Amino acid sequence: MVIRDTGSLPGRIETGPDAIDFGVSPPHGSADATFTIIHAQSDARLSASIVADNSQGRFRIQSLKSYEETTEKDSTDGTRPLNVSRGQKIEIALRFYSLLPKGQDYFEAVLMIQDVSANRPWKPIHAGMTALVGGITTILPPAVQIQQGQRLSVPITVISNAGPDTTVSFIMRSRPNWISMTPLQVSLPRGKRVTATLALAAAPTALLGTQDAIIESAAFDGKLLIPHKLPVIARVIAVPLPDLPQPQPADVCGYLEGLSGLPSQDNQTWSNWGIVDSPETVLGFLPTAKLFQPTNPYEIANAVQQAEAAGKVLGRCYRIRGRQHECHAAGQPGRGGSDDLARRVPGHRAAVAGVLGLQEAAVTGTSLPVQVVS
Repeated sequence: MVIRDTGSLPGRIETGPDAIDFGVSPPHGSADATFTIIHAQSDARLSASIVADNSQGRFRIQSLKSYEETTEKDSTDGTRPLNVSRGQKIEIALRFYSLLPKGQDYFEAVLMIQDVSANRPWKPIHAGMTALVGGITTILPPAVQIQQGQRLSVPITVISNAGPDTTVSFIMRSRPNWISMTPLQVSLPRGKRVTATLALAAAPTALLGTQDAIIESAAFDGKLLIPHKLPVIARVIAVPLPDLPQPQPADVCGYLEGLSGLPSQDNQTWSNWGIVDSPETVLGFLPTAKLFQPTNPYEIANAVQQAEAAGKVLGRCYRIRGRQHECHAAGQPGRGGSDDLARRVPGHRAAVAGVLGLQEAAVTGTSLPVQVVS
C-alpha cells in the first residue's frame, strides 16, 4: 500500500479505502507486503504496531526504513522509532505466516503508525491487513499427443489443499503454434478432489514435434495464479491403408519371374563334350541362337518363359560332379548316361524341378540352350 502527502498540516495523510492485501499464502508458508509513505510532510519519529489481530500473531513487522532519493537514512526492526525528515520516503516491510488452526483460513489485522515525537506529532495512521491461506494442486499428464487437425480431451485432477470453496479457472497462457485450448472453470469445494477435462485442438498446419503449453490456473478470485507446463506432441494425421487382399504364392512367383532377367548371349556355341548325337552338332560344338546362364529358380523360369514366347523347345546338358558329362539334344537322350538324366526339358515351368534337384547341372539344347549352375 502507498499513501501520499495530501497537505501541509500534520495528520492530513490518508491510506485509501483498500486494505493491505497479502493475497493467498500457501499452507505452512508466508507472504510479504510493503506499506509505503512516498513523501513525509514533516520531521517525525515513527513507530509501528499491529492491533485488532485475529491471527494470533501471524502478522509481523519486519522493518521500518527511511530514504532520501535512493539512499537509506535510517532503519529499525520496530523495537525503536524510525527517525524521519521532511520529504523522505518511508517503507514498512510486513510478513504474514500461514501456520493456521484448522477451520480458519481468512485473517485480518490493523497496522497502526504513530508519531512519538513531542513537537506537533502526526495523527495516527491505520491500515487494515488481510490474508487468505489457501492452496490447490492440479495433476496433469506428463505429456499428451495430438494429431494435426484433431481434438484431444486431457484428463486432469484438481485438489483443494486449503482455503474455502472456490472456482478454479484454466486458460492457455503460452500457446504452442496452432494449438488451442477451450477455457475451463472447475467448482472446487473446500478439502475436495474434482476430476475434469481440458479440450485441446490442433490446426491442420500445427507444427510437428513437442512444444510446451503453459496452462495457468486461477483460484480465490484470481489471487492464486499457478502456471502448469504441459508438453504437447503434434503428429501427422494417420491415414488408414486400404484393405488389400493377400497375394497368393502363384502370384508372387509370377511377379518374381518377371523381374528375374538373366544374362544371355546370342549366336553362341556350346561344347557337346565330344558326344556327337545330333546331326546339327559340328565337331562336338552345338550352334545355338541364345545361351542363358541362370543362377536361381526364378531366372530358370524366366528363360522358360522366353522359350515359350519364341515357340522353341529347351534342350539340356547335365554336368555331374565326379561323373561323365552327358549332353542331350531336344528329345534325344545322350549315350552312356542314366535314363533319369536323359529327360526332355520342354518350355514348361513344371519341367524345371528336375533340373534343380542336381548338385551341379547345366542345361543346353538345339534351339534355346539353358545352362544352370547350382
